[in-house]
Amino acid sequence: MKKYFKIFIIMLFALSINITNASASEVSKINTAKFTINEYDTMLKEKLSESNAKTVNNIGIYEQLYLERAKESTKDLIEVYGYTEKQAQILKSYLGTPIEDTPELRVASATCTGFVHGVNCSTSQLGVKAEWSWSSTPLLCGPGITDGVALRWQGTDTGGNPLNLYSDNEYIDIKYVGTSGVTHRTVYPEILDPYNAVQGPVLMDNGYGTARSGVLNLVLKKTGTKSINEAAIIFTYAHCSILLNVGFSFPASFSINVTSGTQEFIETVRITSSGATIS
Repeated sequence: MKKYFKIFIIMLFALSINITNASASEVSKINTAKFTINEYDTMLKEKLSESNAKTVNNIGIYEQLYLERAKESTKDLIEVYGYTEKQAQILKSYLGTPIEDTPELRVASATCTGFVHGVNCSTSQLGVKAEWSWSSTPLLCGPGITDGVALRWQGTDTGGNPLNLYSDNEYIDIKYVGTSGVTHRTVYPEILDPYNAVQGPVLMDNGYGTARSGVLNLVLKKTGTKSINEAAIIFTYAHCSILLNVGFSFPASFSINVTSGTQEFIETVRITSSGATIS
């Protein structure tokens, strides 16, 4: 019995070492801030705010988008567009009723979920990843349609004082899904201010598939000799509207404004030098 007890203790000790030695990046992946947007919600909000509803052959343009998607085969809806069987059934049964009178469409609509987290963080630099992923191909995703991402930051040192952090190694990795499989595209964001803000386009169709997910990556590095305590991060993913692609503005206040006519979600977090992400 003592022999087995010793083995049990040794196993517990080994496990505790593995947990203790978990890297900062692994810890930071657990501490993530999450945001979600549903395309039905955004289109319904946009439609109800219009003074004159747009129509095609007496059917609203929003309804037309659902009808066009419903023309796809059930097989393609599931295998290419990423819908579940239940969602495909809802779409195939849709007959063009006003979307505000068809709340079940929300269940069948694409949902975009995102995370912001720190990786490889220390007192000298903070790795930042802002990720987003669509559950299925959104209705607004054709050629020429562009979504967008933007990110701002403000650093503080260990004394709680403002600390300039400059951006390095910025790139956006976008995953496209189509009938021929998965492709990736790397986009380099526009650096509006190396100490404050970046923005970049998300082309929703690259000719081989539609954008299903992506990651905005950058590294924030300290200036001077003072150590980083944390950085406040604002991340925005903006989804285009019927008529407008995405645009951003960056006011003097610590915020991001999105061009009228787009639907967006904005997440504000703090990433610490230990890799924790605090919402």
